[in-house]
Amino acid sequence: MTLLRERDFRNFWLGETISLFGDQISLIALPLAAVLVLDAGAADMGYLTAAGLAPHLILSLPAGVWLDRVARRRRVMIAADLVRASLVGSVPIAYAVDAALTGKLGSLGQPVLRSKAREMEKQFAARLAAAFEQPQSGAVQ
Repeated sequence: MTLLRERDFRNFWLGETISLFGDQISLIALPLAAVLVLDAGAADMGYLTAAGLAPHLILSLPAGVWLDRVARRRRVMIAADLVRASLVGSVPIAYAVDAALTGKLGSLGQPVLRSKAREMEKQFAARLAAAFEQPQSGAVQ
């Protein structure tokens, strides 16, 4: 445990732990938010995965060559983590701003939304009633 006594190693280890924790949260949270909040389908999930892997595919080799020539790699690593955290953090902020704007601007169209909701309720009730009235094929009677 002599490594834990060294300040530089502890700082590096703590930073990498926080970074990996954030990676794992975004690995689970972003696709889950896409499915639950945005109603993403299978194709959308594929596009989301491809968009997540595209920077690695495009930037890995040029960034590796550049980082070999940079004297202050630690600053670059910290800056990259901060940029990534701000981008991931912008997702819930964008959702909240959109929800707030939808709430403010949505009040202008409330009468339209109410009438549309009534129509949809009537259609749903009619479909539900029809589903219970018709016997299903292959059902035991």
